Amino acid sequence: MRRLIGHALLTRQLDTMQSPLVGRAVAPCAQTQRSVTFFTAAASGSHFSFSHSTSTTTMASGDVAFAVLTNGPLLDSILSYQHGLSQGVSKIVMGYRKKTKHALVCKKQKQALLASPDMFRAYVLLKLIEKKDVRSAKALMAERPTGYTCPSFEGGYLYGINTAAQLRDTALVTFLHKQNVGKCTKHALDTAASNGDYEIAEFLVMNRDEGCSLAGFMLAEKHGHTKVLEFLREHRPRDQNKCPPVDPKFSLLPTWFVNL
Repeated sequence: MRRLIGHALLTRQLDTMQSPLVGRAVAPCAQTQRSVTFFTAAASGSHFSFSHSTSTTTMASGDVAFAVLTNGPLLDSILSYQHGLSQGVSKIVMGYRKKTKHALVCKKQKQALLASPDMFRAYVLLKLIEKKDVRSAKALMAERPTGYTCPSFEGGYLYGINTAAQLRDTALVTFLHKQNVGKCTKHALDTAASNGDYEIAEFLVMNRDEGCSLAGFMLAEKHGHTKVLEFLREHRPRDQNKCPPVDPKFSLLPTWFVNL
């Protein structure tokens, strides 16, 4: 279903821009009488269609471009479709962007997050995984298979590989590792061992260094996951002497920061 996203006042000179909707700045020019087209932009997925009417007015093309580029809601809507994201994923990303803009967090951290598309994309993915919204997370992964930078500030949501192991989702674990998004502790392998998820356990052992703890061996044995237990004894024998890790979600972080 098509969604009306706004009204933009554009002159014919806007087609000199790098993009049909937004692009490089238009050089200021003297005011002159010209035909101005009023466009109604409707978006469906990543496509636009336009209806228009023409009238005569006096306006500098630089002013027109400025008016469009400084219309926050309109520009956010346009940019959400600009790079091929579906309507559903765009809505999710825009929702997190709006929430982040108004979050009570360190100003520098907020600015860093909003200024980097790759970092913000990783943030959204990790938050979706933290909330166990696998469907939305995989939709984002499918539409954006690359282009992620893990946020540089601490928070429980960063431990996405731990959560992916709890969700017993090998694809999530693999994606987060290959994109270097999210952190991991021994808890991930302990969880895989407890659940008997051999593929996840094998992937973590062969590709990461966190290992597991004594809890992983004990839980694998308790639940009868012999294949995983034997695998751990062969490849991580020293981990039987390691204590279980502290869950990062219980770290002493301010509540308002963790809930961002």
